Amino acid sequence: MLTRSGLVAAVAINGFQEGEIVPHEKTFEAPILDRLQIVEETRANLSPVFMMYDGKQMTLEKKMIRHLNENFRKPFLQFQDLQGVKSKIWKIQDSALEEEIQNYFQRKKLYIVDGHHRFATALAFRNRCQSQSNRSLDFVLCVISNMSDPGLVVYPIHRMLMKQKKFDVEGYLKSLKHYFVIKRKRSIPRLIQRHRWGMLFHGDSFYYELSLKKKTSREFFKKIHANKLDVSILQEFIIPKSYHQDLRYTKSIGKGLEAEFTKLKEGKYEAIWLVREPTLNQIKNIADAHEVMPQKSTFFYPKVFAGALIRCFNERSEFVFDSK
Repeated sequence: MLTRSGLVAAVAINGFQEGEIVPHEKTFEAPILDRLQIVEETRANLSPVFMMYDGKQMTLEKKMIRHLNENFRKPFLQFQDLQGVKSKIWKIQDSALEEEIQNYFQRKKLYIVDGHHRFATALAFRNRCQSQSNRSLDFVLCVISNMSDPGLVVYPIHRMLMKQKKFDVEGYLKSLKHYFVIKRKRSIPRLIQRHRWGMLFHGDSFYYELSLKKKTSREFFKKIHANKLDVSILQEFIIPKSYHQDLRYTKSIGKGLEAEFTKLKEGKYEAIWLVREPTLNQIKNIADAHEVMPQKSTFFYPKVFAGALIRCFNERSEFVFDSK
């Protein structure tokens, strides 16, 4: 069982222009326009943006936990979702600690890990309403976790290819042999090492493991970006671009992946590609380098709660701080 802690706060969105709030994913116009309509009608943040920061000593977390243990026996809000994930929320009621939290994050860079479109929507809505003298529009509701929290875990997102009229497995594997070593196996091993990928094909009882050839890796890495991520190599070089529009995605949580294996056997998919998840440090390094990952690169579980806390756009915004 994993337990993850996070600080709920309203974060100043001007940190984005100043380079102190950094993304790792590209955003798209259509999802932002949809969210803008909701924000226009509700005048509120209904779901928080999920962020992380680098705080190896966990000093702030220790102080907050001590404060809560000394002053509160029960959270003021707790609930459980349909997947059995339990959430407990406390409210900090200590002005000195609140000030210390604000001062602490004056020196911290924040990394968006989930909710890039929610953050982009907050930025777009603020820009749209610049004529209004409402300071609360300069902030967005967030949950912020420490990178050193053992409960902050990222999972991979695997790819499935929908049924094709013609899929030449033999020819496809042959096309990969310039850069990759291909091993045929009877069972599906865990992808523990970097630069390892798994492949399964409909009608084939074997599992194929890809690894980079040592002699060609230097030449290969001249052609890729995003910190040599396994998911970037998968998307750019292993899966042909002509198949990208027919891809489906699945998270390796619970029984979901087993269900996809069953669909492959039934012929609903042509192939499944398995990939290793990025590390938190890789996500941080990519964001610091102003690069972006491919779509569907990371999955943080459990997801941050939606609707449990709603931040209305008024002048009484609480838990507000600027990141620096």
